[in-house]
Amino acid sequence: IIIYNPDLTAVYINPSFTRLYGYVADQVIGQRGGVLASGHHDGAFWSEVLATVSAGRVWTGTIVNRRRDGVLVEVESVISPVHDAAGQITSYVQADRDVTRERALEDALERDARERETIEAALARIDPEGTPEAIAAAACAEILHVAEVDSAWAIGLGAGPGRILAEAGLVARVLRAGTSIPDARAAYLRERAARGPWAEAWRPRPEDGTYGEMISATGLHTAVYAPLKGAHGVIGVIGFGAHGPANADLIVVRLP
Repeated sequence: IIIYNPDLTAVYINPSFTRLYGYVADQVIGQRGGVLASGHHDGAFWSEVLATVSAGRVWTGTIVNRRRDGVLVEVESVISPVHDAAGQITSYVQADRDVTRERALEDALERDARERETIEAALARIDPEGTPEAIAAAACAEILHVAEVDSAWAIGLGAGPGRILAEAGLVARVLRAGTSIPDARAAYLRERAARGPWAEAWRPRPEDGTYGEMISATGLHTAVYAPLKGAHGVIGVIGFGAHGPANADLIVVRLP
């Protein structure tokens, strides 16, 4: 809670204000309302807020403020004018509730829903009657439509050596459909895929030889895998990844 004089000079803050924003009373009282300004809202926004409370009405809405340490916080705010017996405004009381975490969760759920719709639409466009190579190529091409995914590849792990079925995106610079992968890598993928989908930081292993070195040269940072299963177990994996730390931090993985 923060209370302002009619000229918007702060006259009181409660202890919760200090816990949320990091400012103590001496740093706020006597200052005008801009101490928390984040730059997120334009002048028109604040003019509308001021016009509402100056007219004696309560304003409610969401405000993005900046804490003392520079971190942005999103609050649900209620700003109420206080009137004297003559009906004159004597002060404004602002009550903020931190909803930063709730908004982040809501955004994540919305993003998850959009990505699932994208994946489901992509699967619907793939011809299930095609050859394994054609299906893999179509799946890789569609996966690239998912936000923050830079590469996609499919690897067959059936009888015989593991081999690349399809590739798309940045790894296509070094991977070619039909080529074999190292036996050690194939064994690792078979063992790990038997336990379900997984994500990992990409690191070439000595036993991967030039295969691992070539993929590292593309800048692959994070790899995500989903097993492809047949009647007798794992028959392959489909992988997709982010190149560079920035995309790796943003990639959202939803594997059924």
